[in-house]
Amino acid sequence: GAKSSVQNKAGDTALMLAALKGHEVVVDRMLEAGAPVNRNGWSPLLYAAFEGHEGIVGKLLGRGANVDARAPNQSTALMLAARNGHRGVVEALVKAGADISLVNENGLTAAAWARENKNTDIAEYLESRAPAAARQRVEAKPDSGKRKMKVLIE
Repeated sequence: GAKSSVQNKAGDTALMLAALKGHEVVVDRMLEAGAPVNRNGWSPLLYAAFEGHEGIVGKLLGRGANVDARAPNQSTALMLAARNGHRGVVEALVKAGADISLVNENGLTAAAWARENKNTDIAEYLESRAPAAARQRVEAKPDSGKRKMKVLIE
């Protein structure tokens, strides 16, 4: 069979590409063959969450994927799913123990990024489950730094 750790020029593995494209049968075969689910930088879970492939997210989590793994921009699977409006994936990640309070390199939590992209229902779902400190951080940064920029410009 194909080697599970071979990468393309961008550094993506076959499992990552199958997760990105939503090819569940390929993901199943790769997992059965022992393809690694965790890696530094972009990972199969991040790709599947970004695209909203709920079944694949569940399979990767079931195989031990790190629910709070970080992309190079410090985004998590929860942030990417929330940003892109994938409610089912968001709920699965929260149920799996995703840390709702984490922020990416732009200082956005998953809830803040969801709200910024007009995914209000997801933002409210996350905010209702966030610890009080995280809710305060979200409320303090509704404009994700635009106010700071305005002060600097003036």
